[in-house]
Amino acid sequence: MFLIRLGPLRRWPRSARLTKSRTPSDPLQMNGRTAHFSSRILRRPGRQLLGSGLTRRPLSYGLSPARPSPRYTLLATTLGLGALVSGATVYALEGTDASADPLAALIPDTLRRNTTHVAQKTMLELLRSYFTLLMCEIPGVATYGPILLNQCMSFRDNVPVLGPAAWSVVEWFVYHTFFSHYTGGVSVEDCQPVMNALYAKNMGSLLNYSVEALERTGPGGNESELNGEVIAAISRAMDSLASYEISGAKGTYAPCSARMKPTAVAIKVSGLVSDPDLFKRASENLQVNGVSPFRLNGPPFPTLSSAPDPLSRSDHLALDDLLDNLRSICRKAKASQIPLMIDAEYSRFQPALDRIATFLSAEFNSADPIGESYTPTVFNTFQALLRSSPARLAEFLDEGQQRGFSIGVKLVRGAYLVSETTHWREARAAGRPGVPNELPVWASKAETDACFDALAASLVQLLASNARSAEGRQLDQRQTNPFSPIEVAIMIAGHNPISAAKVLKQLRDKEGLARNIDGQIINLSDSLRGRLMFAQLYGMADNLTSTLTHILVPTQDVSKQSQPFVFKYLPFGPVDKVLPYLARRAEENSSLLEVKDGDSVLSLERKVMGKEIRKRIASFFILS
Repeated sequence: MFLIRLGPLRRWPRSARLTKSRTPSDPLQMNGRTAHFSSRILRRPGRQLLGSGLTRRPLSYGLSPARPSPRYTLLATTLGLGALVSGATVYALEGTDASADPLAALIPDTLRRNTTHVAQKTMLELLRSYFTLLMCEIPGVATYGPILLNQCMSFRDNVPVLGPAAWSVVEWFVYHTFFSHYTGGVSVEDCQPVMNALYAKNMGSLLNYSVEALERTGPGGNESELNGEVIAAISRAMDSLASYEISGAKGTYAPCSARMKPTAVAIKVSGLVSDPDLFKRASENLQVNGVSPFRLNGPPFPTLSSAPDPLSRSDHLALDDLLDNLRSICRKAKASQIPLMIDAEYSRFQPALDRIATFLSAEFNSADPIGESYTPTVFNTFQALLRSSPARLAEFLDEGQQRGFSIGVKLVRGAYLVSETTHWREARAAGRPGVPNELPVWASKAETDACFDALAASLVQLLASNARSAEGRQLDQRQTNPFSPIEVAIMIAGHNPISAAKVLKQLRDKEGLARNIDGQIINLSDSLRGRLMFAQLYGMADNLTSTLTHILVPTQDVSKQSQPFVFKYLPFGPVDKVLPYLARRAEENSSLLEVKDGDSVLSLERKVMGKEIRKRIASFFILS
């Protein structure tokens, strides 16, 4: 199917283009207008078209080569075909009998009634979670809470005796509410009981040392220094996970006994340096030199242009040191067979981060020497929220196919909507050079959802081709057939049950890699283990996580029992250092992750908690 050559995508008339006011209220009921939108979100590099259908200006963000290779055109067309498949399929799950189709359990109304995931929580845990979620729903908490906490930390650092005393009270409150709800603990050792509990429920853990540097508003000294404390903490976490043995219902497994452990690690690269604007300057360096982030020609950050280099000599040295430290972490990850995921960040940092992720992928995602399928070590993260993601993903896939390395993709909707919009407006008002004419993010949630589902469908199509051809592949197939499907592994990270249902439905009904068992569970092919993962944030969308683990039958292959399909993103770190992460959770909940009928994922979770609390209180008085 990958050799089909399609003509140029049709330019749909203005009257048929998707707008927010014409978006279907039920995302499962995909109609022609959504299909039209999906067909437009992937274009050839350098001419990606922006907007909701009303703008036709080329994208100024992309750093693409002047002429795309035939392989690039082929892969971009394949992604477009996957988008059309996703947009044109009618998902009529709302009218499906729950006893006949396991995917009916993922309908939002059904999830809203699901309290299975809270049954094992203690009353204290329920009350804490309910209070935390209720606080998050207050608009002022998401807006002014981080500012207030920063002022408290400043008071702690500048006022002797009284400052630390006041902060100890604030820290106690944050630790026993937001911190305990959304993170696994201060260290990996603190997280291990949580990891054990998740594994006992067929869930993996995606750990992240959630410490990141704060953006500077003005010039400062030592801009290019690395954050040795964070790098050392991540290195220690890798060492701990490499020797970590989980014991529980499934028994124990020895280190490296399986292709992939039930743990993975995510890295926020901005936290590895003292000044995150280093990545902004590095992105400008790529633009000045006309270098694509995904093309491995020359050094990572060249000095070839006659124009002034945005990077100073100390910046170049810091980036070299950063890559050396990341390579050291990647070597540990590869030796322990633990996936390492480079988190997405602000769009103005993203070209530099894409460059780093591509170089690491080429080095550590090399093809298996015996020609069998290979799970990538390094994953790059793509935000469907960004308009540039479809073209960037296509270019990343093309470079992997040309260079012969596998591709790991973590697909997320994105959590920087407010920050990206505010920064773009301020930059435009200040007249800063290089600011695009269009917002870097989609104008509506409907467009973001359509982009996410189209990219997911395209990746699943490539993944299914990998799984079907995994057995019997010849050692020299990459050389004899340059258009053979590229090796991919994907993590679908998000809280939207509709998107999860679409992925599973595609695997079952179109790709033939899943089947129903007794109308209650779905048996995914074992060839997908280590290649396909779903993930949700710890402390959020627990009903979705629980439902996915319930309907996806565990494997009977003992050698693969340590490879779950469902993961929880489990942050850890000191309380005062993870505040940016906690603030972003509040921002994400309030602005992006709405489901339907005005209910956010946050509100849905709180209602589930409240229902269980009322049930237990009623049972107490009845038994009394």
